[in-house]
Amino acid sequence: MNKNKFRSTFLPMLVVPIGGLLVVALIYAVYLGVYLGLESIIKPSQLFVSQTGLFRSIFSGIVIVIYLFVYRSKLGDLPKAVLMIGPVAMLLITLIFRYYENLFLTVAIFVLACAGIAYLLYQDHKPWFFYYAMSFAALLALLYGWPR
Repeated sequence: MNKNKFRSTFLPMLVVPIGGLLVVALIYAVYLGVYLGLESIIKPSQLFVSQTGLFRSIFSGIVIVIYLFVYRSKLGDLPKAVLMIGPVAMLLITLIFRYYENLFLTVAIFVLACAGIAYLLYQDHKPWFFYYAMSFAALLALLYGWPR
């Protein structure tokens, strides 16, 4: 097998899902730690406990802004694609939870968000494994956030 074919095809197929799972786990561990830390500092009788959706949205926005700095950095494309999985999954899960009660609206916003991200990747002429990473993030978001 050609070494270049391994690096361009098989390596991204392995690194994206494995690294993506680690990134998602890390982001959710930080989310849980910050949420539980703030919850223990603020008395349960105050409004913060009932504002989980707002906190999730703010945390998701912060993670996306941090990723935008990584996206514009000189880091290689494969690490950028792996690191993209966490913020995209966080955004999509936040959208699913935000519109949880209206299934049609949830699906429509989910599809629009995925299409918008794919369009931005297309405009930047990104390699195929960015789309693979986005699809993997969407799959993780569906598995985690879909109503049971």
